[in-house]
Amino acid sequence: GQELNGQGVWTNNSASPNVGIGACLPPTVDPCSNAKILNQAISYLNFGNATKSLEIAPIKDGVARAITPMVTSGDLYVAVVLNLSSAPATSPSDFFRINNGGNGTGSEVAFRMLVQDAGFGYKVGIRKGASSNTTAFTTDLYNYNENVLIVLKYAQLAGANDDVLNVYVNPDFAA
Repeated sequence: GQELNGQGVWTNNSASPNVGIGACLPPTVDPCSNAKILNQAISYLNFGNATKSLEIAPIKDGVARAITPMVTSGDLYVAVVLNLSSAPATSPSDFFRINNGGNGTGSEVAFRMLVQDAGFGYKVGIRKGASSNTTAFTTDLYNYNENVLIVLKYAQLAGANDDVLNVYVNPDFAA
């Protein structure tokens, strides 16, 4: 039940470089509260387990932490285990972003992950950069209330606008 903001290196301070993902969306909704730690265990076979989880919800102020040292070339892998009870049916909003510096404005977001309800489950989406860019969704559907492993691979290539983002859902992690 404690807020993640302020614990260790976690912050919702969007003014900090390479950190700012905190925002209540839509901003006119009140009250807005910070994401909290839940006493809910989560695990994925051959990946790991945790005795606590992070709450994610539509009207929650996101938390972030700087990746140090900052990754400026090569491949960056980020993994998360999700256990969702619902997802928005229309207008999915991102709840997971990696910023490339700056104050967290849309132009500073390197990539983001979204989820959207698909009737008999949900699909996972990824998008590079700004909110106006195209989102690519998985064709497979994933069950609510089940642990799902998401691995994001962001390849930072030498040229401008040539980075590549991949998503792997429930991969054979042990292999």
